[in-house]
Amino acid sequence: MTSKEGDSQSQESGKKFNSLWSKCCLQMDSKVVGWAVAVRVLLALRLIPTDLDFFLHTHSLGTVLRMPLYTLHPIQEAIAIRNLNPPHRFTDSYAFANEIPTPPLLLAALEPLVQLTSTSPYFQHVVFGILLLFVDWMIARRLVQIATLLLLNDNHRLNVWEARLERILPQPIQAKLQSFLLIEGSTADNPTMWTAEQKQKVPGWIGLLYFASPITILGATCFQCYQNLRVLFLLSAMWEAIRGSSVVWTAALGCVAMLIDPTLCVMGVPLALLIPTTRAKRAMFLFASILTCALLGGLTYTLIGRPRFVEVVLHTWMAIFTLDGAPPSLSIFWYTKMEMFFRFATYFQIMLTGLPFAIVIPASVRLYRYPVALIAMFWMVWGIFRPVSTLFELNVGLCLIALSPRSIARMNDIVSLVAICALFIPAILFVLLYWMWMEVGNGEANFLFFQGLAYNIFVVILLLQFVHATVGRDKALLLTEKKEQQTQSQGS
Repeated sequence: MTSKEGDSQSQESGKKFNSLWSKCCLQMDSKVVGWAVAVRVLLALRLIPTDLDFFLHTHSLGTVLRMPLYTLHPIQEAIAIRNLNPPHRFTDSYAFANEIPTPPLLLAALEPLVQLTSTSPYFQHVVFGILLLFVDWMIARRLVQIATLLLLNDNHRLNVWEARLERILPQPIQAKLQSFLLIEGSTADNPTMWTAEQKQKVPGWIGLLYFASPITILGATCFQCYQNLRVLFLLSAMWEAIRGSSVVWTAALGCVAMLIDPTLCVMGVPLALLIPTTRAKRAMFLFASILTCALLGGLTYTLIGRPRFVEVVLHTWMAIFTLDGAPPSLSIFWYTKMEMFFRFATYFQIMLTGLPFAIVIPASVRLYRYPVALIAMFWMVWGIFRPVSTLFELNVGLCLIALSPRSIARMNDIVSLVAICALFIPAILFVLLYWMWMEVGNGEANFLFFQGLAYNIFVVILLLQFVHATVGRDKALLLTEKKEQQTQSQGS
């Protein structure tokens, strides 16, 4: 073989690889994705300076990046309990029912892999780092697919009504940041700053907001936190509902997401609204959801058995709501629980858990035309009311908010920008003050509380801006539609 033939073959193989890599990245910038993957692999293999590796694995940093409920520690503890209790059946993992917060089905799915890699902590770190890298890539891919369908296709059934009214929207009630609207057929009175080429890149930017975020990278790679699994199933359910391919798959994926994170049961309403508006399909969604929940419950009953079934299910499903044993985090409720009288704990627990559920029906009735915005709202609300709050919840919430650019266009740009930029100041100080309190010993809980309070205030400001913008968006469209109907009636 001559050198020219070798060069031509290497060029062809390089072109094939670049083509395959571009397909994998979808609309995401392939260079940024490549750098993100490289960083993740280096962190998973721990091929970084020793001092930096030590800092990235400190408990102080982990308090703002991962939820203890979704780490490997509860699974390892369940394995140890089962090994200490003959005859070492699966149900013996819940011998002390109040100790293991992991749902039985999730424990059964992850336990074999944890046992297989338990011989070496380094090997376990590498395996879960690579697996969670794949999960995050799938999440970014789903975000790009959803954004492409919603943001670049005004003929989609979720956009037709709004896109038509946007073109005749009177000037006084147009969005303040009208140039952020990704709509076709803009006029002089309704301008847009986006070119056709730039519009094609926007879904990729949303995917990179998740995949290339240091929050996502460090949480999954350094702490083996599988909190991203619930996001993958939620986005997959959204994707199936938006494209209207399978109502059964939408219900099944939503139920699996709810199994991992029971707070996601509130997403059932917006998922139903995403389904094509026919009574038969929505009835099928309800029936499939009930059937899937029954099937998951039957499998859990098979694993646990009758004596402990109710006790184990209640404990594992309520573990994400309880404040008992909640570690210090960006949430302020761990501090409130520590300071309150014991006799008020149950009352506070009911109030804390009930408030996010109380807004589901009013918000859905008022904003039923915007199910994607509802999903972002409900996610952000639970990010505030969870006993353990992390930056991962915020990162996912920002990605979901980015799927509603017409609401973003009506947000107060200065207030929202200040809130987003200021969010990370108390988060960074929280890490430092936690280290001073828990490791050095010259801090106290009040320091952490005020940083968590400041963080949650900025999150609430951002959430209220988004809710207010979505309500204003709906009002403007309804007024335009009413004016259009009046004009048509006068003309006839």
